[in-house]
Amino acid sequence: MAIVALPLELGFGVPSGLGAEAGLATAVVAGAVAAVFGGSSLQVSVRPVS
Repeated sequence: MAIVALPLELGFGVPSGLGAEAGLATAVVAGAVAAVFGGSSLQVSVRPVS
């Protein structure tokens, strides 16, 4: 999952004007929040992509 999510998060940071570092930090924070508050150890949480 990280192989797909990492380029996606970097791609969100660059167009927003905040840079790739902001996208990477967002991926780390969002992953940590999902791990702590997730419903199941088998649940996969991803952002909606459209």
